[in-house]
Amino acid sequence: MRHSRAVLGFDRRLKLEWLDRAASLRRDHDKAADVRIALDEYLGSRVAGDAKGGARSKTRSVLMRTWALPREDVRDLAEAALKLFPDVTASQRLALHWGMLMASYPFFFDATTRLGRLLRLQDSVELAQLTRRVTETWGQRSTVPRAVQRVVRSLVDWRVLSEGKERGRFSRASKLVEVRDEALSLWLVEAVVVASRDRALSIELAIQHPCLFPFRVTATPSTLARSRLFEVVRHGLNESVVVVRERPSRVDRSAKARGSGSRGAR
Repeated sequence: MRHSRAVLGFDRRLKLEWLDRAASLRRDHDKAADVRIALDEYLGSRVAGDAKGGARSKTRSVLMRTWALPREDVRDLAEAALKLFPDVTASQRLALHWGMLMASYPFFFDATTRLGRLLRLQDSVELAQLTRRVTETWGQRSTVPRAVQRVVRSLVDWRVLSEGKERGRFSRASKLVEVRDEALSLWLVEAVVVASRDRALSIELAIQHPCLFPFRVTATPSTLARSRLFEVVRHGLNESVVVVRERPSRVDRSAKARGSGSRGAR
């Protein structure tokens, strides 16, 4: 699928502590406006450029869209993540941020998917090689190389990638993040399916998707089949597809929207 006209969106180098703060602020505040004010104050001493459209404003926008203002189709995933957040260890919060960034930003999902595929074939990846692969999908625009570089630099900061001795070459971190908690593991698989935009993936791909290269996910086909989050559907003779079920919260919102629409039409 080509995204040559789509907005990249993810074009900032983010620190995990900023993502942690954005998620914590969203848990503490019901209104997005209050989260935005608190984030501005927090980033004030951490990100230079306070002009409108400057670095701080753009960084805040990425954090807001990830945790405080998710798209409608990502909202249920975000609500579930916020419930998991306080019970997840600091080292495993990366899985929550990773899932939300994948679901919120197709560019991040595509870049990490292509990076994961390359790392399955070779021990290290050149930044230029990854940029060429991403450009195949997102087109020849000046913003693509910068955005790829910022994704990679973020992953280095998160210790998902390590920088080699040769400039512009990166390798996978030696230690994978173990996602042992079943609820977190299932949530991360859900994030992959939501990020795919098809809302349905083969079970094997959902669990072992290239975008999950920093993680060892403990979910299995049997745990997906038992989970109320998913419906497993036979597809063809030898393949099972996993589909994300609608959460009750989404069903309730849809019913309310239809009800309000009907009243307004009277």
